[in-house]
Amino acid sequence: MSPGAALRRRHNELKHARETDEERRRVILETQGRVCQELEALKVETTNVLEEERSKTAALLAVDSAALHPGQLQLLRDNQKLLLQLHRSQEQLTVGPLHPQ
Repeated sequence: MSPGAALRRRHNELKHARETDEERRRVILETQGRVCQELEALKVETTNVLEEERSKTAALLAVDSAALHPGQLQLLRDNQKLLLQLHRSQEQLTVGPLHPQ
């Protein structure tokens, strides 16, 4: 094989490798974008649920606790614990901007 042919062959190999790398990067960025969109949607959903539950809890706390059945009080305590766990989980998921660069 002549030196010119070997150079052309090597050039074509490098060109193909570069195109393959670019395709991989494109696929990774598209996948990352979809995942970020899903996370944003989940963040909005959990924020809405958290606000609704906080509102319900505030309303229940405004009721005289003596008027509540002991089972209702326990449910209220359990609900408060779950809300705290949801809030902590939401904080852990907040990692800054979720958009690919």
